[in-house]
Amino acid sequence: MLLTFTKSQSAAVCERAVRRIGMLIYLMARYSSLEAWCPFGREEDSPACYRGIHIPKLGQLLGHLILLSSCKDKDTNCAALDALYLLLIFLLQQRCSAWTEGNPQHQRVWRAAGTSCLSLHSTRDMTKAFGKYLKPWEKTDVILTAIKAMTDSSISDKEGASSMLDEAMKDPDSWLVDVPKIMSGIHENLEHICMAPARHSIDSLLLLLTNRCPREVVISLLKYSRLADSAALAMWKVMFSLLQPLEKVLRELHREYRKQRTHTLFGTVTEGSSILCLAIIATSNIPSERFAATICFWGYLRYESLEVISLVLQGLITLSQRPEMARKTKVLLEDIVKTLQYASEDIQMKALLVFRNLLGHMTREEASPITLKLAEKLLPLFSNESSQLRESSIRLFRDVMQMVVWRHKRQMRKNVQRGLLPLLFHMSDQTQSVAKASREALLSAAEFLEQKQLKYLTQTEQAWRIGECLLVQDRNGVEEYLCQSLLYLKDAQATVREEAIRFTGLAVRHLRDQSAERLRKVCDALKPLQEDIEPSICSLAAQTMLIVGSPRKRPASGRTRALCCWPCKARER
Repeated sequence: MLLTFTKSQSAAVCERAVRRIGMLIYLMARYSSLEAWCPFGREEDSPACYRGIHIPKLGQLLGHLILLSSCKDKDTNCAALDALYLLLIFLLQQRCSAWTEGNPQHQRVWRAAGTSCLSLHSTRDMTKAFGKYLKPWEKTDVILTAIKAMTDSSISDKEGASSMLDEAMKDPDSWLVDVPKIMSGIHENLEHICMAPARHSIDSLLLLLTNRCPREVVISLLKYSRLADSAALAMWKVMFSLLQPLEKVLRELHREYRKQRTHTLFGTVTEGSSILCLAIIATSNIPSERFAATICFWGYLRYESLEVISLVLQGLITLSQRPEMARKTKVLLEDIVKTLQYASEDIQMKALLVFRNLLGHMTREEASPITLKLAEKLLPLFSNESSQLRESSIRLFRDVMQMVVWRHKRQMRKNVQRGLLPLLFHMSDQTQSVAKASREALLSAAEFLEQKQLKYLTQTEQAWRIGECLLVQDRNGVEEYLCQSLLYLKDAQATVREEAIRFTGLAVRHLRDQSAERLRKVCDALKPLQEDIEPSICSLAAQTMLIVGSPRKRPASGRTRALCCWPCKARER
């Protein structure tokens, strides 16, 4: 009952409750002849006691007192330290319960208790010191109290709770005994633990449990059944983030699957089936080619929720770090390409990481066929709102170009050409790392297409001349370039919109279709930019509309080509 009041928001109420707890402990420690009422008799697993005096929920009591000893309220802090001092006396007396009260050993016990308490300066020290006198189930209660405290609004409670867990994890043989109960405590509280240090401690605890007792951990999680359970899903994600725990988890899942011979480990036939496929290919001796021929991984994956797809991709990221595992999972590449269709930044980013890992362990001959499909899927990601996703997709696009073998080069050429203008625009990206990646990718594209002029202009970062060069080099592609440019007029970044406006005006000069209707459509696309939040863009859009709407003759192709190619020709001479 008193423990409930120690959680009060009122500092005065909390202090009074702790003082009364301290007084009760004092009475038990000082007057050992008192007999506690125990209607059911003493069981083997009964709470700690001294001469028949029981302390119910000793682990919870100790956990709360240790947390309160670091409380910001000085009165509560002092009361908790006093109670801990008395509790330590009580526990020490249990060691010498055979002695009479007049025995000199009792004085030594009191002095030892005083010395011990004075030397305990932190929650770590207290957890370690009291751990010597607790039974396994009491230690479990201390851990559960610490986990629960991490959901509290008090920062000091969270810091103290993390320290308690960190100390317990140093001696897992003694503290981490009841795995199912600890897993249940994590599951119940995980979604309410928001602070990063506290979450890190919980993740560390979960990974330690997984490495030590993977079977108990997996069985405990499977009891929560459906992967729609967000707390359980978060726990799976932690275990899928490191190679050693993941391999152990997949091994246990495979074992459970073989035992039950069912795809309903996670609740339904379809739910979690992709995870079971991952477990089978990662832990069994089935050749990967045979696995790909008999099991349609995408057939399972497409019916999963976005959260489960993200979990599977995280597992593949972790597994693909090891060369031999990357070689086994490469048969899933075509299925992973399909995950890029989901409008989820998390899924797309994880898919790119899987590709980067897997392609890094493949020869050009092995990788070339899939790069054709991958390049096409990467292009739309160049304009994603996430700078991280833009940079990753552009860098992967560059890698993909370099992995194509000669017989697939012609097929890749079209995708590379479609990527030229987006790469040019993103050379002006506001995120410097994206701008740098775009320039490097455009340089690789110029080398791939064997365009010396484009290569030179990219090396010298002459963006406005690159646009002209693209239009002259590919006259049949002007219309497509213009369509791409019009889409970028709506880009979220002002610098990219500005480049798109400039290129649009340039592209119109090279259009074969100079009809009034075609030019009107271009002006309609530019019109909203006259009210852009950036004054420079408003002005540039207005000027470009005037130029587009005025009568003109297209420049002679020879002269334009000469202007575009002059720097390279001069350099070659």
